Amino acid sequence: MAMTYDYSTRKITRDWHIRRHDEKCRLSGLPAKVGGDRCKKCPYNKGTEFDWQARDLEDTFFTLCSHPEATDSENTGNVLWRIYDRFESEALARMYD
Repeated sequence: MAMTYDYSTRKITRDWHIRRHDEKCRLSGLPAKVGGDRCKKCPYNKGTEFDWQARDLEDTFFTLCSHPEATDSENTGNVLWRIYDRFESEALARMYD
């Protein structure tokens, strides 16, 4: 899982997508639920966002997926904004260290 920050443009890029737990996923070739046992064993699973900064209003948890055909789950803009904001803050703090 990688995210990059361009200091000159403030652009953040990432090689993963955020998927809401309990959604159906067929990217592994088998029917599975995001966050379930099959998902956890999938080589594209890059972990779970579960701390207070990544929860949405319903306290849903999310899996970070790096499958080339994966897309972000619907209505995850608020969660992505929080992840990006935290990432940018960390990047800027390192620049001034």
